[in-house]
Amino acid sequence: FELAMHDRQYRDYKSGIAKERFVKESTQLRLEKESAKNAPATTVPVATTSASASAPILPRYLSEQHPQATPLVATATGMVLWEIDFNDKSTEPAPGKQFKEGETCCVIQASYALMQVNAMQEGRLIDTCAKQGSMVKKGDILGWIEPIKS
Repeated sequence: FELAMHDRQYRDYKSGIAKERFVKESTQLRLEKESAKNAPATTVPVATTSASASAPILPRYLSEQHPQATPLVATATGMVLWEIDFNDKSTEPAPGKQFKEGETCCVIQASYALMQVNAMQEGRLIDTCAKQGSMVKKGDILGWIEPIKS
């Protein structure tokens, strides 16, 4: 049956050609991996989109505008639902809204469930990066929470 369905693969397996090919390819990959480890390190900037062209490009979780803030990170891929109001149009919360640590800030409607996004620290929302109903990917920043100063 194997011979009838996969003639070339079966004959290569039986003759030992497949094993030789495998050993050759795996050795080549191992050598490439080792040479990449021994190569001098190069600096590659992590690029994200920025609001203005003159602003510096920063990694996703760093923000010059909010140095003390903690990001709200999407826990799944799906649609962001900040606040749901059945009588009026649902929108993202206004900056200044306060959250306690562990409190649900928003929900992401994924294809399999509603996933909660909780505040990592007590504080107030200072900025939102995702609009109500927008599609986000897991790991995207949805907003920033800054600790309340005593």
